[in-house]
Amino acid sequence: MTDETLLSVGDLSVRYPGNALGIGHISLSLRPGQIVALVGPNGGGKTSTLGGIAGFGRRGVARAYSKSMVLRGRSISHQLPLERVKEGVVLVPERDKIFTGLTVMEQLKLSWQPRAGKFATCLASALDLLPEIEPHLNRRGGYLSGGQRQMVGLASALCAAPSVLLIDEVTLGLAPALVNRMAGILRRLGGGDIGLLIAEQSLGLAFEIADVIHVLDAGRVVADGTPDELRHRPDIIDTYVGRHASGTAARNTISEKAATSND
Repeated sequence: MTDETLLSVGDLSVRYPGNALGIGHISLSLRPGQIVALVGPNGGGKTSTLGGIAGFGRRGVARAYSKSMVLRGRSISHQLPLERVKEGVVLVPERDKIFTGLTVMEQLKLSWQPRAGKFATCLASALDLLPEIEPHLNRRGGYLSGGQRQMVGLASALCAAPSVLLIDEVTLGLAPALVNRMAGILRRLGGGDIGLLIAEQSLGLAFEIADVIHVLDAGRVVADGTPDELRHRPDIIDTYVGRHASGTAARNTISEKAATSND
């Protein structure tokens, strides 16, 4: 991880019909090889933040506004989603990650961007990281399990040659073994040149893999810091994250890590 700023977002707000607040005045930055996590309760603004950065507030139902959004020194504030993808800002959404009528291979080819190099090279890299999908390359997406769809969605995003990867609830609905596997995948990605911004309800996972955590509630950032800094903020954990079903497990993870660090 370098000190170079890859993505800088200044004063981002997203609003929905009726002027309903999605997020308000959020600023964050991301460096190559860094993992930044957005955590908080349902409706806190995690998905709205990722959508605003991906450009989906430029048109459609939501409206996104920001004072600045700079990728590698260039403004992308006025770009549409496809333009941002071509610049390297790629979103893995919470749902509808794949086209159920297409085979896995067709989906990877559809996502491929020429700047990623030859498709065969891109495919080999994706399968090296996610070998679980190789037996299913010729299967249609509608026949895949939830975990397989998550991995195909991530592989498709990687074929778009991201420099910034936005991942929304990648562990949603996964069994614990798959959550652990996905954590390993994200750690490996975070060890490269890609910057990862993830929205995650599992505080335990965020504490395990993230370099920086932003806690969101009601569309606002209510706390941020490193896992070590937030581990000693039980008010934040209980109030803003403890509402989740995974809250107890998250607190246990935090307590175990704190005990280990004090040994």
